Amino acid sequence: MATPPSQLPIAELDYDQILQNLITFMKADPAFSDYDFTGSGLNLIARVLAYVTFYNNYYLSAAVNESFLDTAQLRSSVVSHARMLGYQAHGRTSATYSANVTVLMSTDSESTVTLPRNTKFELTTNTSFTFYNPDPVSLTQNTANTFLYESSSVELVEGFPATYRFVVDTNNPTQRFIIPSANVDFKHFSVRVQDSASSTANTTFTRATELITVTATDAIYLVQEAYNGYPEFKFGDGIIGKPLVSGNIVIVDYYASSGVSGNNVRGPFRVVGTPITNMVRGVTATPDANTTPSNGGSNAEDIEAVRFLAPLTYAAQNRCVTADDYKAIVLAAHGDDI
Repeated sequence: MATPPSQLPIAELDYDQILQNLITFMKADPAFSDYDFTGSGLNLIARVLAYVTFYNNYYLSAAVNESFLDTAQLRSSVVSHARMLGYQAHGRTSATYSANVTVLMSTDSESTVTLPRNTKFELTTNTSFTFYNPDPVSLTQNTANTFLYESSSVELVEGFPATYRFVVDTNNPTQRFIIPSANVDFKHFSVRVQDSASSTANTTFTRATELITVTATDAIYLVQEAYNGYPEFKFGDGIIGKPLVSGNIVIVDYYASSGVSGNNVRGPFRVVGTPITNMVRGVTATPDANTTPSNGGSNAEDIEAVRFLAPLTYAAQNRCVTADDYKAIVLAAHGDDI
């Protein structure tokens, strides 16, 4: 029997070349030196072996590539590696608009009136973009015209308000709290936890930015990007943050955002309907003193941006000393908005 080649080619990734290498290897044996592999049963076996080899090569190459930030191609892999470096990739962010809000009332008996949360503001000529106030707004009585109530520098958020509910099951070790939408505004969330379906008592949870001072009873939540750019919510475990219990209902209010498309929208806006009792005409929102159009909206970072920013953020360690520190922190905070 002839001795097989002393240096077998093992670095091939192309299927045809793998097949040819297998045939060449078998032809090195005198028993197959004059064998016609074309259309033979042995050729089919060689093709199967080549396919298995090609499949394993592809799988191992992909698995190894996804194990490193520099070579990963899947967004979920890049985001996961970035998270281990302390960088949280973000999805879409809604544009905001700072406005002066005024309303004319039919009575002046109250010193203040309240504009309800999520009152809808729209442009008079373009209804493609809608804005909402994420918090109730207290309007103060004007001293010169006591029927006029107003407030300045009111933040309005672009998008459409929506709500998602989760029922907590602590017996399910794989339960995750993910809103299945890539259009969610990652900046403006309101999270409440209702005790149970039979109880209306609920606790407002706040978003934690620093965990150093968080105690075991603090009602906090964290947000991170899951697969497909969806937002995922994390809650306490009883050591850091208040834990959830079975039967709790997690209620998340959020905005479906247009991202960067919501930038550069300029008022005035109007409110259709009567969100305030005894209101004479629609609420109006005009640009505040700086007359800046809507801004701050951004799309989800692409994987190259995450790949670039994660090591810089890790090097900065949340402090600004070098020029790269400033660059990393500014880009992480504002992304596509600059």
